[in-house]
Amino acid sequence: ASVITGSLYNTSIQDPAFFNVSKILPNFGAGAYFSTDNFYLGLSAPKILQHEISNASGIALTNTPAVAHMYRHFFLTSGFVIPFSDAVKLKPSALVKYVSGAPIELDVNANLWFANKFGIGVSYRTGDSVDGLLEFQATPQFRIGCAYDFTLTKLGKYTSGSYELLLRYETGYTRGNIISPRYF
Repeated sequence: ASVITGSLYNTSIQDPAFFNVSKILPNFGAGAYFSTDNFYLGLSAPKILQHEISNASGIALTNTPAVAHMYRHFFLTSGFVIPFSDAVKLKPSALVKYVSGAPIELDVNANLWFANKFGIGVSYRTGDSVDGLLEFQATPQFRIGCAYDFTLTKLGKYTSGSYELLLRYETGYTRGNIISPRYF
């Protein structure tokens, strides 16, 4: 369940979208994921119930009720591996995001892997950003990576981008059990 609490209204801001609310909003999600060594496909809805949050008594400054909505989100993702040789593989992937009232958003990625150890790639999010990606598979269990996100929006006037660090550790590994590299 989601808990929304606290003061969302500040009289100095004078914005009717901010108001005091304290509610418990139950929710649940569902999804399905299918994968093989070289392909995956997933569909999910992390929050299935929609909620309306309102201040029915109205806002003092405008005397109108303020309403916020929590909408259902849907995600569809897929990726696969294209082997160019034993040493070089391309890993394209995509993520489609949908929420009512907002434009459909698409993330498209492509990573080139060398000797199943080093990955370099690029990502594009529709109308938002372009990212550069680097990854290193240090051991069969441990992967590290970094990404640089360059925004394509008006926010670019105020930021030069952002960095992200990836640390991945897989549990349940015993020596000799890895049959194929983990691409996903």
